[in-house]
Parts: sequence; structure tokens; C-alpha cells
Amino acid sequence: MPFRQKEDGNVEVYLQKRDCDAPTRPGKYSFFGGGVEKDESPEEAMLRETREELDYTPKEFFKLGYYELPPFFWHIFCERVGDQFEKQITVLEGESGAFFSENEALAEPLLEEVHRIILRDLFSSLKNS
Repeated sequence: MPFRQKEDGNVEVYLQKRDCDAPTRPGKYSFFGGGVEKDESPEEAMLRETREELDYTPKEFFKLGYYELPPFFWHIFCERVGDQFEKQITVLEGESGAFFSENEALAEPLLEEVHRIILRDLFSSLKNS
């Protein structure tokens, strides 16, 4: 999950607006990413999915954690990106992408609770680091 820290110390996360005909979470905000394929590690899946969905390869990422939040099991990787991130990517899947502040993300009505749980962990870990 790409995130950036603003000069005032606030953090923004980059989320995907899913297509209205997407097989999961149609029309909702979500994380970019997808499933792990056969013989692929979670890290390899994240790198492949990021290339497929954003035409971007993360370089200095970290694993936030592993979440068992049915119906999915989530390996969440994050990377701090710069202010030029949106110029470095091309959104290839989904309707669009956008940065959200903590308050905006947690209040977004098109974001499901499973994502809020993970985002709260991210914002908390960044405040405590």
C-alpha cells in the first residue's frame, strides 16, 4: 500500500476506486493488489500485482502484517512514496486511484470495514515509529 507523509507529519494512503463491474468490491475503494498464484510467495505476488495494476515496482517496502479477515487472508505490504508518485504510475486496473488522509480514509463510505482495520494499524504503526 503506497503512503506518503506530508510536511505537517500527516500520512496519506493511496487507494483504488474499483470498477463498477469488478468481481469483488465493485464500485468501492480498496487496496491495490490481488491473490497469490501457485508457487508464488506473498512478496512476489505483491510485486507482480503492483506491476499489473499500477505499472510500478516498489523498491523499499515493508510488510505491515498478515491479516485473517474472511473471506480473504491478507499479506499487507507498504511503501513510503514521494509527492511525485502519481506521475510515476499508470493505473491499469480499477477506475482510478487517490490519496486519502487518515480521517478521509476512515470516514469513506465506499471503504469496507476490513480495510479500515488494516488502515488503523498502518496509521498507528507510523505514529509510533
